[in-house]
Amino acid sequence: MAPLTFAQSPATSNERDLLLARQADNLVAVVFGQVRYQDLPEEDRRDIVRIATLGQAAPSSQA
Repeated sequence: MAPLTFAQSPATSNERDLLLARQADNLVAVVFGQVRYQDLPEEDRRDIVRIATLGQAAPSSQA
């Protein structure tokens, strides 16, 4: 008997999506001036920089 195989869902989150979900509140607070970027914990600032880096490296979906 052949082993069962399952198609992977196209909704699989990538690293950028996961970081955005985790840092969404911080990003909104910074954008609206509720908190200064410098006042965020070091780990949160690293995550935000990583989000920006991944966003720049992502291929454009507009063709």
